[in-house]
Amino acid sequence: MFGKDLEFSPKHFKDTDSKDSKICLPRIVGLEGIWGSGKSNVIRLLEKELEGEYYFFEYDAWGHQEDLQRRSFLELLTSQLITDEILSGDTIVKIKGGGTKRVSWNEKLKYLLARKTETITEKYPRISNGMAAAFLVAILTPIFTFIAYAIKPAEITW
Repeated sequence: MFGKDLEFSPKHFKDTDSKDSKICLPRIVGLEGIWGSGKSNVIRLLEKELEGEYYFFEYDAWGHQEDLQRRSFLELLTSQLITDEILSGDTIVKIKGGGTKRVSWNEKLKYLLARKTETITEKYPRISNGMAAAFLVAILTPIFTFIAYAIKPAEITW
């Protein structure tokens, strides 16, 4: 019994669910109270009673008080959904500059959490000007020498 007139039981969740198969909205229930009031115990009791029918996620706000709450909550929830294989397979992300890309949920989580864009840099060796000149001299010297001997200028007499 919670409060004066509110009876609370696992049956309440089942009775208030939509019976219409076209309406499939997720239900999120939060439990708030002062430190030590028994919130965790209520959640554990509900979880035992409704096991397999509902998904339970417990977020420790006290343990994440130094973090950005919204970001921390979403990161932990998404990670837990991936771990529990509720989010599985591939999903689509929009790429900066247009287009889409198919990625796993772990990759999508990385995209969602990124504050900066990830740049992949590939390095290719660059030939310096000195190396290019040395290469040309090494290749062209025998060619010009051969041409010079082939032409052999005629003797000029005065």
